[in-house]
Amino acid sequence: MLEIRSLERVPMQLPPTRPSRWGVRQRLLLLGCAVLAIAALLAFLLYLQWPVPPKSPESIVWVVGRDGGTGPLQRTTGELTLIESFLVWQSMPRELDSALRGPRDAYAEAVRTSRNWAVVVAVVAALGGLCAASSLLVQAPPSRRIPPRG
Repeated sequence: MLEIRSLERVPMQLPPTRPSRWGVRQRLLLLGCAVLAIAALLAFLLYLQWPVPPKSPESIVWVVGRDGGTGPLQRTTGELTLIESFLVWQSMPRELDSALRGPRDAYAEAVRTSRNWAVVVAVVAALGGLCAASSLLVQAPPSRRIPPRG
């Protein structure tokens, strides 16, 4: 091991490097396209997760009176008599409004949230497009070629 110190040192030689072809223009274009791709992915995910409006109930069970003292009489729409249908018809706006209030409010809140995220995605896409478009405005670096002698 001690003999290694006695060896002569050789200067380090690196191979000549070429200048990179990736300038500011290419970097801006790559960054803008990457941001646009991310915005497109977010928009697709937002499209898949968009809230679905609540459906009206298919069969409504109406409370139409008392059943011989055992409790409220519950019947579906098809089982109602003529007078019971008239009474239900008069109370229908109140009944349906109270039955659909919870899902309708949840749907409205989900749509508001989705619209806010859509605005965020649109801003991100606009920034990506602006970055990619600004790459066209960047001047190319001057050529390093040696002009011919004339």
